[in-house]
Amino acid sequence: MDMKNRKTKNQMRCPYCGATVMLRDASFVYGKNALEEKIYVCSNYPSCDAYVGVLPHSNEPKGTLANGDLRHKRIETHRIFDEIWKKGIMSRKDAYRWMRDQLFLNAKEAHIGNFSAYMCERLMAKSQVLLDQHNKGKGGEKNEDTSECGTKKNGRRKPVSDTKSHLQTRYAQ
Repeated sequence: MDMKNRKTKNQMRCPYCGATVMLRDASFVYGKNALEEKIYVCSNYPSCDAYVGVLPHSNEPKGTLANGDLRHKRIETHRIFDEIWKKGIMSRKDAYRWMRDQLFLNAKEAHIGNFSAYMCERLMAKSQVLLDQHNKGKGGEKNEDTSECGTKKNGRRKPVSDTKSHLQTRYAQ
């Protein structure tokens, strides 16, 4: 790590209380049952419960520090959003492209680990509309041009440009 990055990491501050942030073993927060992982945690923990996990084999945070409420909201957002690709409505890659289009984000911004509570609420609402439309389509009310998974009736996938346009039109609020 070069000096510039080292200096930046040492200056990380908690967005809730302004205290310094420390890189610690996950057991600091999770106890004996923690995986062999690291976390960034507010130095005022546990009175300030802000922390974020670290990507495996690096010291890069998985997102931004979050308190309990925001961590819970991000987990719930992921649960709802991930249903889109887990149910086969779209591929995982297409679901993230859909997220970017719906929330007007670039690829770097489209990461739930960086979302505020407001952005979580927006993504959950849009994801739920898409999931509800998918479930309604399973009941027999499918769009003429597509099945519930965004493919043509003959089963062939549409080109990405057609799929993207179709999704923007069909699922826009």
